[in-house]
Parts: sequence; structure tokens; C-alpha cells
Amino acid sequence: MNTQHPTRWSWLRPMSRAIARATATRKRKALLLVVALFFVLEGLARLTFVGPFTLVGPSADPRLLYELRPGTFVSDGYIFPFHRATYTIRADGCRVSTKAAADAPATDVVVLGSSTVFAFGAEFEDTIGARLRAALQRTRGAPVEVASCAIPGHRLPNSLRTAELQLHAKHPRVIAVFVLPHHLSRSINWALMTPSNPTVAWLTGHLRLGRVAYLQYINQVRGVKFDKLGYEEPDKLTQSLDQLVSAVRGTTTKVVFFLMGEVVHPSVNLERELTSRGLEVHHIESPPQRPEFWAVEDGGPAKPYPSAIGAEFIVSQVSGTVDAALGPSHQN
Repeated sequence: MNTQHPTRWSWLRPMSRAIARATATRKRKALLLVVALFFVLEGLARLTFVGPFTLVGPSADPRLLYELRPGTFVSDGYIFPFHRATYTIRADGCRVSTKAAADAPATDVVVLGSSTVFAFGAEFEDTIGARLRAALQRTRGAPVEVASCAIPGHRLPNSLRTAELQLHAKHPRVIAVFVLPHHLSRSINWALMTPSNPTVAWLTGHLRLGRVAYLQYINQVRGVKFDKLGYEEPDKLTQSLDQLVSAVRGTTTKVVFFLMGEVVHPSVNLERELTSRGLEVHHIESPPQRPEFWAVEDGGPAKPYPSAIGAEFIVSQVSGTVDAALGPSHQN
């Protein structure tokens, strides 16, 4: 009969198994900690740029700097896709409903501005342009086509150039330009943020944390600065206004400016410059600083964008003016 005798080191086996179990437990805890930390950081990153960076691309027009790229984009990818918004850009550079036709219809009104009018974090139906269209149709009892051609990040000279281009392309009856305080600062070429590497484009498209890291990269490594740009040069502002006035002259299009908040430039009285050129100017209020008026979960406290209620608040102040600028309805 064979009797197995314990080896010299057999007493170490229980201790080895205990150490292995403890090590595996520590690894699991460490992995869970890393995953938890990732989700916390990704959640905090939602207070930053909503993107996606691939939404814009370089423009051949030096006065535009960049333009919207045709296609369909989403505000967030797979991680934290709460309140995810879809952005559909038509070939004419205007944001439309995902169900809109590929061809642009005859346009009555063009609305311009930056990210507030574009409506980051909101579906198209909740944008200022879409809500204005609904309000005008209720008032006039007739179809009204409103093109939402705002470009996120554009400053006033860029918007004025867009107004010229849309004037020639669409021949609208009214162009409504929304001007916010920061629109008088110098223009930023946001196309510099568009990743050329497909992997980076995917990461920044699906992870807010990826956007934060990429912003730091282009800021620190590539030396692209987006802050402390100062005010736009007075000559550039007045020249852009003169070019718009020249383009409008001889047409039936009315251009109306809505100044939202305290729009101030240290060297240019914008309201006086506009009215002296025969352009219509109106002051409107920004939505109240209450949560229901702002899409805080998408823009973050530092950069809130109007919610559907906020868009309605803005539209309630401008729809009457736009309706009057349109003139009598042709519908019986």
C-alpha cells in the first residue's frame, strides 16, 4: 500500500491559496475603483464642451473660418447618453429635423447666431428656429418656412457673412440675427478642434472625457488658445456691417437684429452702428436663471443652452417683430 507523506513545504499550500484569494480580491476592488473613477470623471466631464468636434470643418471662405459639415451627428455616444440630441445638417449648412427633405424648400425666414440658436443639447423641434416657425404659422394661419442656419461658436462678423451667403442662396423675406454679449469678441476657428485621426474622432465623439483630454492636447501641445482673445477690432465689425448692407441693398429682404443681454463693445456702439445703416434693432431678455429654462445637463453650469422652455421664452419676444417684418400673409 502506498502512503503519501506530506512534503516538506505542504504546510505552505493553505497560505499560498489565501494569498492568491486576497490578491484576486484586491485586483477586483482595484478594477471596480478604476471603473467607478472613470464614470465619476466622465460625469464631471459633462460640464464641459458638448460637441461633437466633428460637427464643423474648415471653410474656403476666410470670413467664415469654418462651417457646419453636412450629415447627422449626436451630442454623445455610448457613455452617459442621457438627453442625447441628434444634429442633422443639410447640404446648405442649416440644421434641420431628421425627417426633413434633402432639398431646401423656399425660405421665408433665416435665423442666425451661434450655439444658443443652434441649440446644443436639444432636438431640432426644441430650437429657436423650429419654435419660431410654429409660432408664426399659428399667428398667420399659413405655412412659413424658417431656416435655422446658426453656426456654433460664430461671432458677429461670421454671422454677418453667413447672412450675406444665405441672402444670395435663399432670398428670404427676413433674416433674424441673434447677437449675444460674447459675439463681439474675436472670432475663433473651431475647425482647429476637428480631429483628423479617426480613432481620436471616435473617442471624442463617444466620451466627454476624451473631449477634455483632446482640448488639453490642442491647447498645451499644439498651442491653440481659445481664451483671452479680447474684443473684435472695431474696423472689422463696421466693415462687416457695411458689406451686409451692400448685399441687402436692392433686395426685398429685411434684416432684423435681436440683441440678447448686455451686448457691449468698448469702442463700438453696436446699436448706433446698426440703426445708422438702416438696420432694425430690438433688445430682448435672456431666459431667467431657473433650471427649467436651461438644458443644464447638456451644457453644464458654465455654458448652459436654452431648453425647450427657454427657446419659447425667446421666441415669445421676437415672433411679433418677425411677423411684422414678413408683411401680409399671401394665404387667404
